[in-house]
Amino acid sequence: MEDKMICTDIDINTFKGSIDGDLVIYEKGGDPEEGLVLYGFDEVGLFDNEFKAPQYCFLKGAEDDGIENVDDVVQELEEALASSEDGFI
Repeated sequence: MEDKMICTDIDINTFKGSIDGDLVIYEKGGDPEEGLVLYGFDEVGLFDNEFKAPQYCFLKGAEDDGIENVDDVVQELEEALASSEDGFI
């Protein structure tokens, strides 16, 4: 099963905040999954010349927020602890 990716385009000139997912530059109107992942805001502008119309976005998998999986993880930990003989997992 292929992971669904969520792309949130940003105006890099006015954006204030922190990176949420991967910071990606790609061709505006193209596929952000074919873009370049940047390691931080210090790389903004370094690859603009690789694109006719550079677009920045945050790209992350739909499951990256982890919200729907928290209860499952807690349940697994509680079960592991309950089945542990010495109280350690």
